Amino acid sequence: MSPAEAISILTVAVDRAGAETVQTPDLRAALTMLVTRCEDRSPLDRFWSGAGSPVAEDRRRILAASLREIRLQCP
Repeated sequence: MSPAEAISILTVAVDRAGAETVQTPDLRAALTMLVTRCEDRSPLDRFWSGAGSPVAEDRRRILAASLREIRLQCP
């Protein structure tokens, strides 16, 4: 999986987060791939935790904010 593909999976998760929890094997794989590319792992950890939040608005907000941080630091 390339970094671009991993970011694409995260973007789809953000789009779906308002309707359902999005902790999927594909999302886990994408985040695992990005760990080697990011200086700070905390946005990746927040993304995974937020993906399982039971509150749709919290889930969407956490994922969107985390994705912004991930895009800034993961080339």
